[in-house]
Amino acid sequence: MATERKQLLLDEVNRTGKVVTSEVAARLGVSDVTIRADLDALERRGRLTRTHGGAVATTRDSIPAIVSFDSRMSRQHDAKRRIALAAATYLHSNQTVIFDAGTTTHHLAFVMPTVEDLTVYTSGIPIAQQLMTVDGVETHLLGGRVDPQWLSTVGNPREQGIDDLLVHTLFLGGYAIDEDLDIVDVSRNLARNKIQFSRRARTTILMLDSTKWNRPAAIKVMPVCNANIVITDDGISDETKSRLRKLKCELIIV
Repeated sequence: MATERKQLLLDEVNRTGKVVTSEVAARLGVSDVTIRADLDALERRGRLTRTHGGAVATTRDSIPAIVSFDSRMSRQHDAKRRIALAAATYLHSNQTVIFDAGTTTHHLAFVMPTVEDLTVYTSGIPIAQQLMTVDGVETHLLGGRVDPQWLSTVGNPREQGIDDLLVHTLFLGGYAIDEDLDIVDVSRNLARNKIQFSRRARTTILMLDSTKWNRPAAIKVMPVCNANIVITDDGISDETKSRLRKLKCELIIV
């Protein structure tokens, strides 16, 4: 039965960290299409993250999303704040910008400069809550489905209400940067958000702390060189600095 299959899938991903569609389908005597549909349904409920050929665990079910977010906010707190302060110098009055969901961009919401008539679109629910308290900022929370694992709205451009949107600057976060210098993620939905945001911005500023470099993840988002400016902290390796300086983007180390 569907309910039993989904529980088995959750048990598997919580025990081993992943499930492989073809293996589970063969074990249960059902088609790959059936298992993929189960995994898609579980991802929509925020219980796991779909990958090519299966799914992986995200946050443990026993940890509420807000607790998980607060935990991630506290990691590399000083570095993220320094990155946010550097990014804040690119915020100006009479502009329209996008804040990607994430903890580093959330730090940016706490160090806003004095502005007038700044319009911010964001998929990050905690970011929208913080920006509502900032004078001179008009805040728009993007539409779509709420992803409870990442406290973000997700959806296609029509669902998010950005079909015809063009902004001055995108402040972009990321799960990680892999050895190919590509932005990568564990969530297809968040990856899709980032791609469609970047298509609507004249300037993209990538904000990532040094612990996120040279880490693998299954889903490729875009090359780092698609960003105009990269802001990171001084924990980044000399080798990575050298590789980044060969790209066309501006590198800022705080």
